[in-house]
Amino acid sequence: MSYFCVPEHTEHTHCDCITSSGSKCSRQAKYRFVYENHVDYTCGIKSHMVSDKENKSSFFVQRKLTPKGKWTWFYTKCSESNPQDPPTPPKRNNDSGRQETQRQETQRQETQSLHETIRVQKNTIAIQKSAVESLRIQVQQLKLLAERNAKNAKTPPVDEFQTKMNKATKDALRTATSTNSVKNLKFQLHPDKHPQELRWLFEELFKGVNV
Repeated sequence: MSYFCVPEHTEHTHCDCITSSGSKCSRQAKYRFVYENHVDYTCGIKSHMVSDKENKSSFFVQRKLTPKGKWTWFYTKCSESNPQDPPTPPKRNNDSGRQETQRQETQRQETQSLHETIRVQKNTIAIQKSAVESLRIQVQQLKLLAERNAKNAKTPPVDEFQTKMNKATKDALRTATSTNSVKNLKFQLHPDKHPQELRWLFEELFKGVNV
């Protein structure tokens, strides 16, 4: 049986003990002894602090400091060696427990929010990388196409290459705008970020996104 379980009973306002003359004590109840199936009330004088029942060990003793006050809990058992005023047990700090639970819940929510923010940022970065990679492949294909056409033709197919390059640049800019990554696209296509031999090509591409 738990220390904090009081069996159902009618609460008494006066002592249950019998005096030496055989009459019931008239003093107000100050202590109560809690057993498994019943509760004994006593006024608290030393002779009445010892149970004369067959089972002399109660589960715990409670004390009421004032007639209208609340019963105070003690971690103790009733026995002949018990002092008149049992020691007060350490009190549970329910407020601290609730605050700790609230703190942990707040921390959990903040951690969850941080993980969600990181997930969104990673997804955005992945989309931007995909767009840049797609543009890089297109530029490489256009470059190879231009080189191949230049070898097979008497004059370089400037107009055809320029048309395809402009179209690819506009498509890349449209994709970057939809993913809010125009700034990153401009950075990737800046002429200073590429070999000097290809500067002319990226200057043309940069013109298409720097509008």
